[in-house]
Amino acid sequence: MDGAIPTRCCDIVMKGGITSGVVYPKAIAELAKEFRFKNVGGTSAGAIAAALAAAAEYARVSGKGAGFARLEQLPDFLAGKTEGKPNLLNLFPPAKPTRRLFAVLTAFLGDGSTGEKSVAAFGALLLATPPLTILSFAPAVLLPAVLWDQLAALGTPAIAVLLVVELVLIAAGIGLMIAGNAVRALAFTLPKNRFGFSTGMAAEDRRLPGVSEWLHDEIQKTAGLDPTDPPLTFGDLWLAGEGVADREEELRKRENDPELRAINLQMITTALSHGHPYRLPFENRRFGFRPSELRAYFPAAVVDYMIGHARQGDEAFTGMNDPDLHALPEPWDLPIVVAARMSLSFPILFAMVPLYAFDYTLAVNSTAPTQPEHCWFIDGGLSSNFPASLNEENNVWMMERSGSGTSDRWRRFPERGPGAIGGYVGAVLDAIRNWHDNTQMAVPGFRDRIAHVKLSPDEGGLNLKMDPAKVKALSERGKWAGVRLRERFGAAGADRPGLNWNTHRWVRFRTSMMLLQKMLRQTAEAFSASDPVYPSYHDLVNRAADKDPVTGSWWPRTPSAYRDSTMVLEQFAATFSSSAPDFEEKSPQPGPELRISPKL
Repeated sequence: MDGAIPTRCCDIVMKGGITSGVVYPKAIAELAKEFRFKNVGGTSAGAIAAALAAAAEYARVSGKGAGFARLEQLPDFLAGKTEGKPNLLNLFPPAKPTRRLFAVLTAFLGDGSTGEKSVAAFGALLLATPPLTILSFAPAVLLPAVLWDQLAALGTPAIAVLLVVELVLIAAGIGLMIAGNAVRALAFTLPKNRFGFSTGMAAEDRRLPGVSEWLHDEIQKTAGLDPTDPPLTFGDLWLAGEGVADREEELRKRENDPELRAINLQMITTALSHGHPYRLPFENRRFGFRPSELRAYFPAAVVDYMIGHARQGDEAFTGMNDPDLHALPEPWDLPIVVAARMSLSFPILFAMVPLYAFDYTLAVNSTAPTQPEHCWFIDGGLSSNFPASLNEENNVWMMERSGSGTSDRWRRFPERGPGAIGGYVGAVLDAIRNWHDNTQMAVPGFRDRIAHVKLSPDEGGLNLKMDPAKVKALSERGKWAGVRLRERFGAAGADRPGLNWNTHRWVRFRTSMMLLQKMLRQTAEAFSASDPVYPSYHDLVNRAADKDPVTGSWWPRTPSAYRDSTMVLEQFAATFSSSAPDFEEKSPQPGPELRISPKL
């Protein structure tokens, strides 16, 4: 696991799920026995596991310590308690203004009957906003107090009527208290705290660390670094175990070519202001930050490092002459804990992370950037989430034959009854959020390398109060997921009947050749096609310098070397696309698509 560096590489992607992430540490440690992690990806809670996996690999290839051994012990901490509360819950400390409301919601977590949880939540709600509680139940308290001396003179029918009125007042008080706290939370408390209970940092009056502080410390120790050392960055991963003469020049090369990176860690976050996801670290240099804001999200050492490594020469931000506004560091200088927290911003649980950018469609920025605006980032799983048995081995499933992965992923919900509307809304949101991932899981060459871990309704997700036995059970399932992947794709899989590394590569070859042939066929048709008004691509590439389109800096006309290469491609496309065999015949199904999409 630690020590000798394996020669075979493994790419790993971990999806989100908040507490479901406890399945990953032992799975990672198991795979590390036979593979070196080259490309590591994660979203939401999976971003935490991805950051720690990359840190452990950094320690191994740099000879800095036993990172994977430390990572393997992480479930023991997550299953434990500190000061009488589960460590999982302790990692998500609510901000001071949200504590009482947070207590109401967490009362529904953990073991216990629905009745017990409801009583606990009601007790917490009574304390959430004392003035509102008093106002809500004042009529129910005042009515018997005012009429107490007259009860003896009233007859039984009158007392019965008063009892009904009292029950109505109590019910109305409960309704008013719930509605009032909901309005206060949604209209004031949560917006004031950037639509989340926690920033990830512990409040000043709290001794235990929040997830941001804990994760920074854990990344440093897993990577074999001292907590006082500079935070582990993406650039450290890219150059792990290698000595280079010119660090910045080499980092710029590796920014443009991920294949050159020793460890290629990537995560996903969602820019709510832009309405689409971004890949971390950012490849575009458009964002800035205010240290005064980020200190509420990250330890001082991390923010200070970002200030000291703010991107130089960015006139958009430096031209503002604002000492509290800095350009975000270069991609390689971004601490990985910052990317992990930006990906782990589960809506409502976590406050949105604020960065800054310029909207150049506004007149005020049309000639020069003068008005930076908040650009809000939330959970990467919002836009791209994929990245009870005594024998936990039975709770891990992988397809065992090529056809068994073609079936759809079912999400069932009650068609009637109290749970119908909740199940319906949940299914709609799942389809909106996960449709791409759900369809990707059926694609040949992808479905056979996915380990499915079974979870019951009280496991994973937002169950921050899972008891130690459940946390350990989930981590054991993670271990078995790693075992299953090793059995299939490790050295032992070469002699394994059924699906293994050879069958996986053959399926990828068949689908890739089918897509390549189809693309080249379309290329050949596009080069030969023309209409009465516009020339063919062949004529366009070979046009004279003074012919439309005049492309300015792109090329007045195509340089000869590019024309020659294009002619080679044109001839090859015509030959290959029309040759036998037809790679689409009996190709693995369902067939994938090859298309251009924006780079995040």
